Amino acid sequence: MVSRKYTSDYRLEDTLDPKTGRMATRSVYQGQWFRFCAGAAAVKRTAWIYTLLTALCALGFVLPLLFDPPAMRAAYVAVPFVALVFSLFYLAAGCRRVFTAKDRVTREHRDKIVERLRGASVSACALSGVSLVGIIVYWCLRGFAAADLTCACASALLLSVNLIMLLRLHGRLAMEPVEQQEATS
Repeated sequence: MVSRKYTSDYRLEDTLDPKTGRMATRSVYQGQWFRFCAGAAAVKRTAWIYTLLTALCALGFVLPLLFDPPAMRAAYVAVPFVALVFSLFYLAAGCRRVFTAKDRVTREHRDKIVERLRGASVSACALSGVSLVGIIVYWCLRGFAAADLTCACASALLLSVNLIMLLRLHGRLAMEPVEQQEATS
C-alpha cells in the first residue's frame, strides 16, 4: 500500500493475466530511482554497525527497568525514558530497511531509510537528554540513590550512542538519484 505522498510515482497499467485470461490492473513504478553513494560493502558494514548500536540502545533501555531505580518512579524521568521505545522501534525498522535495500530503491524506500534513521536518532537524543536532565533534577530534589546511577548511565549511553549514529554514521547512508538510462537497464 502506497501513501498519498508517493502516488505520483506510480501509474496503473492494464495487462492480460496469462493464467486466467482476464485483464488485470497493476501499478508500475515510474518515479526516480535512488542508490547509495557508498559502495555495497561500506553500506553493509554501516548497516551492521547501526544494528549493533541499536542493540546496545535496547540493552541500555532495558537495564534500568530491571533494577527499579527510585528515579524511575518520577514522571519527569520515566515518561521520556519509556517513550524511547518508539525511537528504538524505528531504529530497528530503519536497520531492517538498510539490509533489505537493493542496488536501486524507490523514493519511498529511500525516505524510509534516511528519514526514519535520522528522525529516530534525533528523537532518541532528545528523549534520553530530557530523561538525563530529569534524573539530575530528581537528585537535586530528593537526593542521590545508588540504584539511580543505572538509570543515569543508561540515559547517558542512549544519548551518546544516538549522537554517534546521527553525527558520524548517518552520512554513510547518503543516497543519490540513478540516471534514467541506468534505471531502465
